[in-house]
Amino acid sequence: MREKPIKDIRYFECEALPAWNGPSAAHLGRLYPLTDRGEMGALGSRFSLKLRERGFLTRGYDHVYVTLTPALPEGKAEKSAIQLEPWHVWVNVGEPLESWPGEPAEQYAALLRLTSAALRCLGEEDNLDCSLVPSVEAEVLQAGSNLELVRTSKETEAYRVVVSYQVAPFGTPSPIFVEYDDRRTGRSGKALMMMLSDFEDVFPLASSVSVARGTITLKARDSERANLTTRRYRLPLQISVDEVLNGAQDDGR
Repeated sequence: MREKPIKDIRYFECEALPAWNGPSAAHLGRLYPLTDRGEMGALGSRFSLKLRERGFLTRGYDHVYVTLTPALPEGKAEKSAIQLEPWHVWVNVGEPLESWPGEPAEQYAALLRLTSAALRCLGEEDNLDCSLVPSVEAEVLQAGSNLELVRTSKETEAYRVVVSYQVAPFGTPSPIFVEYDDRRTGRSGKALMMMLSDFEDVFPLASSVSVARGTITLKARDSERANLTTRRYRLPLQISVDEVLNGAQDDGR
């Protein structure tokens, strides 16, 4: 089965084990109440995108759907009997209802722990290399909404430029950062380039990066689908090298 980079992790719940002609999973939040739904919604994207950045590969699917259930022992994970599409896989993970914490930080940590259990299950079932999972879990836990993810970069003998972004809590703007290292002068800097309406906008907006005549330019994808997103922004997205070296910030669109 062809290996694929992971794209997303999403969360569901079910009082019993999901089954054909039986109980089905619903979005997380009723059995296991969420005190900060926006932050919990962003967690799966942060975990999956950091794994993707580090080279984590799956077997044929690229979406992992984690279903919390009290029908399994705490922390036990198993592939669901329900698998609807080849591009995603469902994993049930046991979490007693009485063990579910009430504080946002504790819920965040619990959901990360259960996600890692689901990924380890897939590692055993599908022979995935899960060696990255513990370190990424720790990084996502520690950084929270400040976790930075690399979208694209470019290196030459003269410079190195990195475009990164954050996954803000769902429903709030997410930032794009540009970092520039001038290898001839030894100067370096980093600046907030702009705020995105949605973090996913970074993918069509920043397909690649270039530097010419003192200006850093993000090249957008040119396709009908990408244009649905990119037309909402003033293109091309640019910032001067001097602004980045001086740490300038711009939150305009």
